[in-house]
Amino acid sequence: MTALFRLTLVAAAALLSGCNAATRLSQLGETPPLTTIQDPHQQPGYRPVSLPMPAPIAGERRPNSLWQSGSRAFFKDQRAAQVGDILTVVVQFDEKAQFNNETQRQRTSADTETVTGLFGFQ
Repeated sequence: MTALFRLTLVAAAALLSGCNAATRLSQLGETPPLTTIQDPHQQPGYRPVSLPMPAPIAGERRPNSLWQSGSRAFFKDQRAAQVGDILTVVVQFDEKAQFNNETQRQRTSADTETVTGLFGFQ
């Protein structure tokens, strides 16, 4: 075996062992192993996650009314004004594609015949 072939063989083996190819090839066609679901409440040292949220402000709800008591502006949206309010963002794409593929060809030809050149006789 030549040195170049040996070097290529060693490089290929190193590359395949680095990405765990042998194990992945042996698992072809099998279902992937799934981890078991564990309840985090049962784990030792569990602490619930708490975010720094402001204290909720109880507001007076008046259904079917456009004007809220205590609001300063009629046209201002009073619903999402505090930290922690939930917003719904609608993203809308308006995409257009336009293709203008035009080909123009022009050919002109002129040929005149006279009686003296009829049937190819001059």
